[in-house]
Amino acid sequence: MGIRALATALNTNTHVRELRLEGNPFGSDGAAALGAALEGNDVLTRLTIGMAKVGPDGATAIAKGLRHNRVLRKLEMNACAIGDRGM
Repeated sequence: MGIRALATALNTNTHVRELRLEGNPFGSDGAAALGAALEGNDVLTRLTIGMAKVGPDGATAIAKGLRHNRVLRKLEMNACAIGDRGM
């Protein structure tokens, strides 16, 4: 459940503008769910997911979601094990 339930909630979010999830190691599958949620979210302006261990595939999934997101202004992903491939 966890991050996937949160990602589902973000799809209908109309109030939460800032979300801090640092230190929650939800990995690449969770990042994929989060990326899909970001695609349609038009409220969230700041997302912090440091130390989430998203890896390069998770970073790619988040980037894909951000292609269509026009409101997120700050994304913090320090220590997420992205590596060169995820850049």
